[in-house]
Amino acid sequence: MRVTIDLDEPSEFALLKAYFNIKALNGGAEARISASGEGYHFIVRGLPISFETSLRLRRLLGDDTTRIMFDEEESGKPKQVLYRKKGKRQVLPLDEKNILALPFFSKFIHKKRRLDR
Repeated sequence: MRVTIDLDEPSEFALLKAYFNIKALNGGAEARISASGEGYHFIVRGLPISFETSLRLRRLLGDDTTRIMFDEEESGKPKQVLYRKKGKRQVLPLDEKNILALPFFSKFIHKKRRLDR
């Protein structure tokens, strides 16, 4: 089962939590900066879990609740859609070192810094 996580403007803690937990599931995950430049996409493939378990996992890792709601509906639409571009902006790969290099503030949750500048 493929599991996708879409984090919109996460704090550094939420970003690190999601990234390292999904990476630990099978030893790797694709990480990308979303096309908006304000969020992150994570994809892990080949998990031996059911669709229902993937929904629970996505909730635990902070996936966009609207995406989860759409995937729970029996509408015949594709599940776990992540867009690769928005207008002229493309989704960019994200190196683990870029995540670890972010300044971390534990006293409050604040808007993250863009990594593509």
